[in-house]
Amino acid sequence: MTLFNKVLASSIVLFAAGIFAADVQAQADECGVRNQTIRTLTEQFGETRRAMALDNRGIVEVYASDRTGSWTVTLTLPNGRTCLLAAGEHFTPNPGAPTTGLES
Repeated sequence: MTLFNKVLASSIVLFAAGIFAADVQAQADECGVRNQTIRTLTEQFGETRRAMALDNRGIVEVYASDRTGSWTVTLTLPNGRTCLLAAGEHFTPNPGAPTTGLES
């Protein structure tokens, strides 16, 4: 993985975690046993882990599929449960040079 891809993946994780991580523990229906949750992402949706980072609540990971474009952001809590924070479509593994997103 190139430095650019590492920076991009880390940025995606941090951005998604900051926006979508509202009180995950209250959303028990979106949390499950880690192995089962990850197995579903990989077997049913063809997603693989693209990035991971530590959060003050646990481990944040981004899973995505180049084939289908689907993506999922998860948070694994210290108790071992994995919660879905966000999911969507049109994942782009390499959208271009790093940028702040601000227009000049």
